[in-house]
Amino acid sequence: MPIVCVPGPALRESEKELSTVIYERVGDEKSFARIRSKGDHALFGGVTTLQMKDRLGVPESRPLAGFLPTVTIKARDFANELTVPASWLARRTAQGVATSWVVCSHELVRY
Repeated sequence: MPIVCVPGPALRESEKELSTVIYERVGDEKSFARIRSKGDHALFGGVTTLQMKDRLGVPESRPLAGFLPTVTIKARDFANELTVPASWLARRTAQGVATSWVVCSHELVRY
């Protein structure tokens, strides 16, 4: 059975702030989910959120973050922190640019 981690307040706060920025820009659930999914895909090296859940044995109804190793949670938090300061860019540009920024910041923490 996998060890269950509880994401700390830093990840919850950065996720909340990033979610607010993305949702303010795109305004609909489908686009919001697509951008977040692309960020996870970049962070996990080309593996989707669902594939990662499957690899770690995470129940579909549970959040993936509760099962990630601490270093991955910190990487995700760091990627969020890189993305959020560019919120002014996301608010002023098309969805594609906002998506590219999320993907870029999540890929950056892998290297």
